[in-house]
Amino acid sequence: TTRIGGATPVGAAGAYSRRIDYTQAPLNAGPNAIAPGVTRYFQLWYRNVAGGGAGSNLSNGLQVVFAP
Repeated sequence: TTRIGGATPVGAAGAYSRRIDYTQAPLNAGPNAIAPGVTRYFQLWYRNVAGGGAGSNLSNGLQVVFAP
């Protein structure tokens, strides 16, 4: 498991996007390396600022297969 940051504020529409640099740690080496053919699972821990931002929640999970 690799955590990149903490609970993230999302916009009023509930949308969020993030660029990930696969050439930087922790995604470029070791057991968490992103390489062709690997499958990784992602989930966002977020805060809904428009809804008050006091609590947090988790998105649905997303499975990604990185093609060669």
